[in-house]
Amino acid sequence: YKRNPAMAKELMENSLSFENIYDFNDEQILLISRYIKPAIWGLALKFTNRDFQRRVFSLIPRETAEVAYGIFAKNISNETRDSKRAKNKIVDVVISLSKKKVLAINP
Repeated sequence: YKRNPAMAKELMENSLSFENIYDFNDEQILLISRYIKPAIWGLALKFTNRDFQRRVFSLIPRETAEVAYGIFAKNISNETRDSKRAKNKIVDVVISLSKKKVLAINP
């Protein structure tokens, strides 16, 4: 990592998964939430760790959390597919924020 930090960062971005966000600190999750629509959060959290669900719902602004929870609690056709797409969207936003140096993510 020390020899070529740009390559290390690119490798980390290419291997980032939604589950890596579980390890982000509260400030990082709150920052990401500003760029994610509530419906995307609701779908993305459907099949995740219950502790992470609670953590995100408690961190994001109340109005956002209420809308996200409405989607989260609703039965939706193709919800497995849509949840995966929502998770990918959030990962894409994280990578974009990292590239713009708005969000620091460590390899």
